[in-house]
Amino acid sequence: MIFLNMRAQFYLSEFIFAIFGLRLVFGRRKYFFMRRVFVMKKKLLVVAMLVVVIMTAVLLAGCAADKMQLGFIAEADGTPEYVTINIKDYEGKMLIDLLKAEESLGAKIEGTMLNEIKGIKNDFSKNEFISIYSNMKEYDGGFSDPMIKDDVTYYTTKVGIDELPISKDAKYLFVLSKY
Repeated sequence: MIFLNMRAQFYLSEFIFAIFGLRLVFGRRKYFFMRRVFVMKKKLLVVAMLVVVIMTAVLLAGCAADKMQLGFIAEADGTPEYVTINIKDYEGKMLIDLLKAEESLGAKIEGTMLNEIKGIKNDFSKNEFISIYSNMKEYDGGFSDPMIKDDVTYYTTKVGIDELPISKDAKYLFVLSKY
């Protein structure tokens, strides 16, 4: 037994104890010391695993905070198609900056006028235009009744895309409306 390392001695003593109920192999003091080291290693492993889980949760929660939701409806009574956009680079800017930079939205803007986005187009010959709704009541223009989609209340905006702020709390809905 002198030729075995500490771990092998420990496992051997556990084996002997389990079979014979004896702690006499290495003496009582050494057995309890080795048992304490093994239990401490298990506790450290559990603590390390908890730290990894907590750090992952914090990281994922931090990533989700930099997102904004945009919705698109081709008809006022239709079902919205939502797109979630990472706004980390746009924080503190206006909606026009995001629409110009995000090519995936297919926004066509002349000056500050939004003419097309995600296949929804202004067509003044048919009396159709893109109206913008927001979940932020402070931008409510009162032009029409609020619209409720997916448990979120949207209000018509009284300002254009050059004055609508980008924030993680903001949600915008682009609707093809008729006048």
